Amino acid sequence: MLANWGAKYRGDDYPTSGNINILGRLMIRKEWDSEQGARIQIIFNNLTLQGYSGIELVKKVKEIFLPNNSGSASISLAKEQDDAEFVEKVMAATLTPDNPIRAVVIKHYKERKSSQDISVELCKLTGIELENARTRIRWASNLSEAVIFNQMLEEMEKENLSLAA
Repeated sequence: MLANWGAKYRGDDYPTSGNINILGRLMIRKEWDSEQGARIQIIFNNLTLQGYSGIELVKKVKEIFLPNNSGSASISLAKEQDDAEFVEKVMAATLTPDNPIRAVVIKHYKERKSSQDISVELCKLTGIELENARTRIRWASNLSEAVIFNQMLEEMEKENLSLAA
């Protein structure tokens, strides 16, 4: 659920997705073979001949190569949106904006930074040793997941009680 929250409020699916284009993301999400690469090339060429270019071309290739218009995809997307909004509500209630643990969660799930990158950033900000920073980031990640999970359970119990009444 935290990954959905990060994707909704940031938009990336993978830590490195900001560094690659749509084709790279397609290659990561699926098992890749040369047949799929050839299929994308054919789609690109045909759409270019039809007059598509730039962002329109990339969007159209994505629509053809990975169609997402089914009813089940819409339901799945709606559920992911609801989950992300639920996590945002729990985050706001649980971790105050000035809480350093919240900062770690945001860096990890929204900014898609790895624990190593967050540790290095902490070293630069505070001057502590890298190993100490790693330990603190690991502790903050574990604690935040436990706190958020417990708060989610409490919120769901409240919701179930209100529905039962």
